[in-house]
Amino acid sequence: MMRAVFGSKDLISGITDRPQSMFDINLYPNPLSDLLNIKTTGIDIDHISIYDIYGRLMIQAAGGIDNIDVSALLPGIYQVVFYTDNVKSIARKIVISH
Repeated sequence: MMRAVFGSKDLISGITDRPQSMFDINLYPNPLSDLLNIKTTGIDIDHISIYDIYGRLMIQAAGGIDNIDVSALLPGIYQVVFYTDNVKSIARKIVISH
């Protein structure tokens, strides 16, 4: 049997605050058809790789670019992986529809 407890000043929700990231990566538009725009803040990207759903490398580009031409890729879901100078990777998903 459960009983309500009244008068407690502390609220325990089980949800913890996540610390704000020191970096941000925005990919737009998503879904896209030909040109993937990239905006990064607070992070230095060494290179960028785009993989299909089977893990095959489809496109690799140098870091520091603002867009990637993906018009040669077939429609589908792809993973964009950003590699930093200290070998950390950040992954985002994109959808290509022609």
